[in-house]
Amino acid sequence: MRSAAAVVVASVVLASCIGSSNETGETERVYHGSAGWSVDVPAGWRVLPFNTSKGDVSAFGAQISNAELPPPEIEPGLPIPTSSLALPPDGVSLIIASDRDPNVRVPPPAPARLPLSLDDFAEGSATGGGPTLRVLRFVVSGNVLVASIKTGSNADEAHLEALVASIRESDEGTSESLAGMVPPL
Repeated sequence: MRSAAAVVVASVVLASCIGSSNETGETERVYHGSAGWSVDVPAGWRVLPFNTSKGDVSAFGAQISNAELPPPEIEPGLPIPTSSLALPPDGVSLIIASDRDPNVRVPPPAPARLPLSLDDFAEGSATGGGPTLRVLRFVVSGNVLVASIKTGSNADEAHLEALVASIRESDEGTSESLAGMVPPL
């Protein structure tokens, strides 16, 4: 009985931390990154915080996606990508990271400021039916961050637009929030 009460209390506390329900009963969640940013995470999407390094280069941040994906891996001199091999045709992945690689060249020359839109991102080319990569440097809470978006050939752009538009300065300070990182069952 005692463990059942603990589960109920934990569920109520978790529900109060991760957001509110919309008209369809799905829960919207807010993820707070440790570099002073936050983003509204659509119901059913996943957030995967990461800390990666290779050689003298390191990066930390979060991968937000509508599909289960492996953690991103850093390649010195390049923006941090989502795995193209794991991204389904309708997949969407947004990576926001503090990338400490001085050799990464991401447009624009001066970092973008909030609010962001998809028009701010530089878009790369894709092979027929392959995923598309978009990249951007932007400033939030005094930190220069790198965002990369990878979309499958059948991705829903409306969800992506809303996700990007929701990026903002965090009102939670600079601590990593783990609430809501696993989609509801």
